[in-house]
Amino acid sequence: LLGARDITISIIVSYLMNRQSEIFETNFSGKVFVAVVALGMTLYILGLVKIAFWTINLASLVLILSWMQYLRRYLRYFKILPSL
Repeated sequence: LLGARDITISIIVSYLMNRQSEIFETNFSGKVFVAVVALGMTLYILGLVKIAFWTINLASLVLILSWMQYLRRYLRYFKILPSL
């Protein structure tokens, strides 16, 4: 999922930057994803495997949310979705 998300975002952002010369910012859910993954890995290293497992599962849900938010934002640039 992470690879697909990053590849999708990279391709779309590269295209939009070439077309619009605009720099695109990260979103908050992307930052939350990184924090939750870091917490999950830390818990795993500390031997708290069960808690780490559920933390990484939570991170997967945040990853999907983040991906959807990025796609929604970029689709607005293509004028596929109306601006809110």
